[in-house]
Amino acid sequence: VILSDVDTEKGIQAAGGLRAEGAKVNFEVFDVRVPEQSVELVNRLVEIYGAIDVWVNNAGVAHKGPAETLPVDQWGETIDVMLSGAFYYSQAVSGPMLACGTGVIVNIASVIGCKPIEGRVAYGTAKAGLMALTEALGVEWAGRGV
Repeated sequence: VILSDVDTEKGIQAAGGLRAEGAKVNFEVFDVRVPEQSVELVNRLVEIYGAIDVWVNNAGVAHKGPAETLPVDQWGETIDVMLSGAFYYSQAVSGPMLACGTGVIVNIASVIGCKPIEGRVAYGTAKAGLMALTEALGVEWAGRGV
């Protein structure tokens, strides 16, 4: 298992917790908001491990507040991390998976994407977009084994 996060301290702590439970896990520092880093990480993992069988997009932020006062930078960060980041990494990992004709991409969504709640406009919108992205990628890639 490879765990990746922008926060080195939290990532190392999470990897250590998983190792304590018996998992074989390595930690890599990457920022899902930077498309070039997605390609770099995927290429490195393919070089080391030969293939990527399963990819999980689970990055998230949770800014709260009413839509009328939500700072634009918080809106942007939420969409960048939770939706654009999932696209960047799905796109990057699709090359090796499609070349092998097999692979699974799991995008972690939320019921809030279907049933919004007050104060979570950016989160709900990003999760709804993530669900649509998942379906769209499935339409494009399922027939080719991904």
